[in-house]
Amino acid sequence: MDVAWKNGFDIPVVLDRLFSLSKEHHIHSLDADSLVIFTVLRSMLNFPQDFSSETRLELVSKGCEAAVKAKAKDPEAFIRHVRAAVKVYGKRSLVTHVMYTSITVTSDSLLTSTMVGDVSIKFLKAMPKVVKAQRQRFFDRNGHWLAVAHEPKMKAVRAEVEARSMEDAAEKCLAAVDLLRGIWNFLKTPPWRITFGGPRKPINAVFLGPIHTFHNSAGELESEQFWYEPSLQRDTPLLQLDAKAAETLKTGAKIRAMLRKHAYRDAMESAFVRYARAMDSIDLDMTIQKLWSLLEFLTDTGMASYDKTIRRVRFLSGDERFTGQVLEHLRRYRNRSVHGGHSEGDVESEVYQVKRYVDAMIRYHLVNQFKFSSMAQACEMLDLPPDETQLKSKLGVTLNAMKFRKVPR
Repeated sequence: MDVAWKNGFDIPVVLDRLFSLSKEHHIHSLDADSLVIFTVLRSMLNFPQDFSSETRLELVSKGCEAAVKAKAKDPEAFIRHVRAAVKVYGKRSLVTHVMYTSITVTSDSLLTSTMVGDVSIKFLKAMPKVVKAQRQRFFDRNGHWLAVAHEPKMKAVRAEVEARSMEDAAEKCLAAVDLLRGIWNFLKTPPWRITFGGPRKPINAVFLGPIHTFHNSAGELESEQFWYEPSLQRDTPLLQLDAKAAETLKTGAKIRAMLRKHAYRDAMESAFVRYARAMDSIDLDMTIQKLWSLLEFLTDTGMASYDKTIRRVRFLSGDERFTGQVLEHLRRYRNRSVHGGHSEGDVESEVYQVKRYVDAMIRYHLVNQFKFSSMAQACEMLDLPPDETQLKSKLGVTLNAMKFRKVPR
């Protein structure tokens, strides 16, 4: 459970601000200035992946308090206190947590229980009576701003996992459900849609239900804390995954099987989780931002130039020159939206254009035809020129280089 500094940050500047602030008053997570420093430090540190963002913030806060007390201003001295907090947290016993939630699928849909990583998921026709009654308390208190004011007639979901905290459990459970949602949305969202009149709609076919709560074995609430979905629409239609949708369920199961054996399983499962979350919003400009970010992830370009992202997506196209122009158009649209706050009325068209290329990249990685061992390796091939003549030329140069290396010198 090691913790390390990330590259690209000016660590002393932030630590100087922390210690300067500590001289003015006691630092704590409810203070605005302290919280700014805690959240920045959380971004500057690499934590174990199974720690939730809330857990990371708590550990940073404890590390800061200990470092200030010990006057540990040096980056290496400071990080030792965060590591100490992580070590203490790591000794906590794993506790079984049970989350109840729902998804926008009809209650009679034919979904079977499954394991997603270490999360056990069961699909129920309805919430258990005690659980439903306990959850209604949240609806009664918050129904005026939640998507619905009572337990919806959706497919109920029970997710169980072992974790050190409820926050860590929530992150694991929601990621597990979102992995399944990502697969179903990959299969059920149309390749194109045009809306005439009326409000814009999110792109997804399957959404998370309004609230997510934790309960003990008797169905009683484990905590008064709950998680909710701000993007869920009150009139969201329910998808029916019944016997008529057998092909979708069969294909979904096939994708799950492919993921379990995949050479870079973690990256692909993360891609499907991000796919689900990218298209939940009614704000289609935000959807474009998230889909483009996912496209950068799938092309393994990250902080690299846009040209590299576009070049790698173009390689998969039968008409790579035209594809390059479409992607350049989308890049510029994204930039106008991000930097200029500019949105166009037909943004729905741009959303589906980006989605088309994201879908193509997911298929490319999922099939993994050439048995690449990592996403980075799979994307290296996409840097090659798509023209056959140029490929043959590069092959000739490569073969000559191999012969040269074998010649005794």
